[in-house]
Amino acid sequence: MLQPALSRLWSFMKHKRWWLIAATALLVMVALWAFAYPEPGEEDLPEDAHSGVAVQVVPAEYRDIWRIVRVAGKVNARLSVDMTPKTSGTVTEVRVEMGDHVEEGDVLVVIDDGDVRTHVAQAEAGLEMARAQVAQMEKGATEEEIAQLRAVLDQAEAAVDMARWSYERMEELYRGGAVSRLQMEEATLQYRSAETQLTVAEMNLKMALDGTPEEALRMARAQLREAEAAVDLVGRRMEDTVIRAPASGQIAYVLVDPGDMVSPGMGVLGLVDTDPVYMDASVSERVIGFLNQGDVIKVEVAATSETFDGILKQVAPAADPRSGMFPVRVAVENPEGRLKPGMLAELVFVTEGAENVLAVLRRAVIAMGTGHHVFVVVDGRAERRRIEIGLDDDEYVEVTTGLSEGERVVESGADFLEDGTVVEVIEGR
Repeated sequence: MLQPALSRLWSFMKHKRWWLIAATALLVMVALWAFAYPEPGEEDLPEDAHSGVAVQVVPAEYRDIWRIVRVAGKVNARLSVDMTPKTSGTVTEVRVEMGDHVEEGDVLVVIDDGDVRTHVAQAEAGLEMARAQVAQMEKGATEEEIAQLRAVLDQAEAAVDMARWSYERMEELYRGGAVSRLQMEEATLQYRSAETQLTVAEMNLKMALDGTPEEALRMARAQLREAEAAVDLVGRRMEDTVIRAPASGQIAYVLVDPGDMVSPGMGVLGLVDTDPVYMDASVSERVIGFLNQGDVIKVEVAATSETFDGILKQVAPAADPRSGMFPVRVAVENPEGRLKPGMLAELVFVTEGAENVLAVLRRAVIAMGTGHHVFVVVDGRAERRRIEIGLDDDEYVEVTTGLSEGERVVESGADFLEDGTVVEVIEGR
């Protein structure tokens, strides 16, 4: 029994020895590997192996902050006129096309004036007659005319004497039956006619000596004024046959051609003046209190991708009862015509502002509960700093306490920071 047991022990020790040899060899190989490829020490680490959380920082700096409100508006022409004729007729000339620039008073459309010219001639003739009549009445009779009237009067008196003698003789004959009733009536008629002519001659001489009665002169002068009004009326009708530009501007549309019939109220062409243009908008009661006529207003127009300076021209004194908003109007110079009526715009109104205040980017400020914090980089570590804020605009926030000018504030990467975190600084803008 002893011999088999010794054999198994020897066999086990023989195998164990090989295992120990193998283990020893493995340890030697690991040692050689470690010697050949040692673990890097801290002095051998690459430069970025020391870095902490990557952050971007910007310095706290003094700047102006303006609180703004953006309001949608629309571009309107300073002047927009739809022109219509004041008289009926046939169009004989159209002197403009759409897009033409015109000056105030330029002739745009001409309408046939043949009928109007006839009326003008008639009215002018009537005026001349009325003027002559008044002039004659105001001047009175001349010595020659008075002498003629005296001669007429003498002839009338002689005619009356002759007619009276003939009448009296005929009456005696008629009573005696020597003449007929018809002859008696003819003598009576001649006598009365002679008396009438005498009365007229006496009146004419009296009027010549005394002058024209005031009532007759007033009537003549009234007729003169009526004739002058008639000439003025047909003169305006003549002017109405020509359509002129009421102001300088640009032709927006033309709706007629030569030969077309037109009548009052019918649209024929349009005129717009787009320098300056007006931006019309409505603002709330929160904004209206900060606006004053003459303020410079920024106007952003998406269609042109430009920002323009405008002047606040009109501010409503009361809210629109339908909307509760306050209408305002901003004028923008437009000498090159880049702004077109109908374009949409945004008006940028400044409601509050502060000049030369310490500020940081809005995105650097962290709201926590009722307070605000920022992370400031000090000696390679993030330091949480409580701050008090003031005004803010679209990009910056005023810092009233908690920061000093030039301190480096984390603007990007703060979500991964705690107070004391090691950071790698990437300079911001």
